[in-house]
Amino acid sequence: GDGETSLLITGRAEARVAELAAFSGLAGRDLGGAASVTLEGRGDIVRQSFDLTASGNLQSPRFGVPVAEGLLRGTTAFDLSAAGEIGDEITIRRAVIDGDQLQANVSGAFGPRTGDLTYRIAVADLGVALPDLPGPASVTGTAQRDDAVWQVAAEANLPGDTVPSPVFGVPTVEPLLRGTSRFDVNVAFDASGALTFRNLVFYGQALDLRLDGGFGGGSSSLSYRVAVADLGILVPDLPGPATLSGTADQQGDRWRIDASGTGPGGIQLAARGSLEYDMVEE
Repeated sequence: GDGETSLLITGRAEARVAELAAFSGLAGRDLGGAASVTLEGRGDIVRQSFDLTASGNLQSPRFGVPVAEGLLRGTTAFDLSAAGEIGDEITIRRAVIDGDQLQANVSGAFGPRTGDLTYRIAVADLGVALPDLPGPASVTGTAQRDDAVWQVAAEANLPGDTVPSPVFGVPTVEPLLRGTSRFDVNVAFDASGALTFRNLVFYGQALDLRLDGGFGGGSSSLSYRVAVADLGILVPDLPGPATLSGTADQQGDRWRIDASGTGPGGIQLAARGSLEYDMVEE
């Protein structure tokens, strides 16, 4: 043979748990609901490779995370099919969640130095997780890896209902996010924590925001543009459209800011300056 040793395991297993509460002691937290799962596949213990499928459903699970519990309320089915080798590339043929509140789909492959994933997540009522944002929401996109750099692209649609109370407890922001909002983002990040915004755009009925550039690693360079349909939302005495655009560049602990803008009644703004900060460790 090829001189390699294998230890293969092939099988199928089914489990049905009518009361997850019975496992509360083992999990160290209060559990509830019901679950069923079917596992089928094969694996090589020596080579640490596998090819498996897992499917089943959850019935209103409870595990101490209210936001997630709300999204998994009712019957939620799941279906996973994946193959690969630990420490090498893993292929996700499909990873599907299909529930009353949450639907998600992920496919693709990833490894220590490469990756190419696509995803879609849809929530029937985002208000279940964020009470101030009721209504349907979705996000679709890709995640690609080249060596140490991950590039993530996303396009999202947020609820179109009028927000009834301040978003995240910031009353000034709430009116800017009323109506249907959407954002697109294409961002790359590496192991050092540096971010590159190839495109970050927020579209709303009252607010338009665009950002691109790099951030992190002690050297940053960003360009931005903000447009408000009616500045009177923020400053009642200045009704009308307004824009602000410019750049922000960082070298070490110093930021250089350039900005220009326009506002109601012919207002013109031009500003240039620097900002220095100290990082204090306690």
